[in-house]
Amino acid sequence: MAMQVNRVGIGLIAFFGLVGLALAIAPFAIGIPGQVAWILAMIGVIWFLVAAGLALFARRQQAKAAHQDWVFQNGIRGTATVLDAGSHATVNEMPVMKLKLIRRPAAAQARNHAHPFPLGSARRCQTRILQRR
Repeated sequence: MAMQVNRVGIGLIAFFGLVGLALAIAPFAIGIPGQVAWILAMIGVIWFLVAAGLALFARRQQAKAAHQDWVFQNGIRGTATVLDAGSHATVNEMPVMKLKLIRRPAAAQARNHAHPFPLGSARRCQTRILQRR
């Protein structure tokens, strides 16, 4: 299940958006003197932009979570060479393996990954030992 914005997040976005709009419009509607009205309006615009930024951030995080869920369910077939592996911690009695991988094609950079690694899944991994020369 992908990430969803909770009530607090919706409340923050709504608060900053509505107060920002009020601060941007109300000073001119009420008839506050010029310089003070412009200062309040600019603060309102900033608050509204913060709300828009929060909304865009939430949307991006939802898309990332949905993609992560898809990868977790479907997987991505690929080939990689393990450069280094180690485990210094456990989560729910499963070692957290830190792997340094080079993915194929060879143009890809080496990446570090750390994930809980159930010992039973080790049987499903196809391995080939490469000796250094």
